[in-house]
Amino acid sequence: YDHGGQAVFYNSNSLFLTEYCIILLVINLRNALDGNDELEEFLDVIAVHAPENDFLLIGTRADEVPHEKDHIRLCEMLEAKYGHRAEWQRIHNNSRGHKIFAVDNTSGGESKGVIELRRSLLATARSRRSGLMYPVRFLRCLDRVLAEGNQSVMRLSEFYESIAKPCKVVDMNEVKEVIALLHRWGFIVHYTKHVNSEQSTTESIPKYLQSNESGDVTQNEVEEFIVLQPQRVIDAIAQVITIPEYLQKRAVNNQDRMTKYLRTAILADELLQELWKTFTTQEVEVFRFIMQKHYLLTQIRSKEQREYLVPSMLAYEN
Repeated sequence: YDHGGQAVFYNSNSLFLTEYCIILLVINLRNALDGNDELEEFLDVIAVHAPENDFLLIGTRADEVPHEKDHIRLCEMLEAKYGHRAEWQRIHNNSRGHKIFAVDNTSGGESKGVIELRRSLLATARSRRSGLMYPVRFLRCLDRVLAEGNQSVMRLSEFYESIAKPCKVVDMNEVKEVIALLHRWGFIVHYTKHVNSEQSTTESIPKYLQSNESGDVTQNEVEEFIVLQPQRVIDAIAQVITIPEYLQKRAVNNQDRMTKYLRTAILADELLQELWKTFTTQEVEVFRFIMQKHYLLTQIRSKEQREYLVPSMLAYEN
């Protein structure tokens, strides 16, 4: 998921912050030295969605700010501004004891700064995994997920039959543990409600669920869905939340609704269906729920048609 850093994308950041992820915060060294570091909003997001995660601070444009004394001065400026925050204390130091990994934009992937960053990132990942032990059966489930190239969304019963059962993960508590683990690692997307602790460990495999009268996927139903290709979710979001110049070209049959969307941030369901015409019906229902789960899409009341407010699009002045 690549974007230019515009405000319209900020609300989607929480989608990527899982329990086990390592966060890379990127700033422009030149701008930051001029007082425009823009870190506060991202630190706020981390405080809410990833309060225990490790992260590294990367300073780009080191070719324009090559002297280490300037990097140290910037560290001191940022320390004075954010040092009181718990998130700031979790930023890992570089090999010289400073919090900024300075990267030269002109030297390619084998530059000194990139190599040091890569080493630190690998060491951080290894330290987070230290002491964590999982059954080999669970890791085999991951292998099967990665090898599943034809199906992007599965129901829990399908996951059990084609992924878990062949790896000898047959107890439903273990199946749910595998799913939760792969979700935290970022390999799949899955949302569940809290399960009653008194529920039997010999719980039967849930049956296929029917959608409700309106055709929407409810929380109970989405609990049964696993997205095996998270990139598909990102592709769907990128069709709805992006800069206006790209959106305007995507509406062939709903130009009036697109104009309204860009003007008011209110998205008609007919326009959403056109933007997502390359996705299956099952994907559309699940991805719409995921966007609502992360407050990227909110259904609003309308007598004429189903409509949604897309808060991210309110970032535009018009």
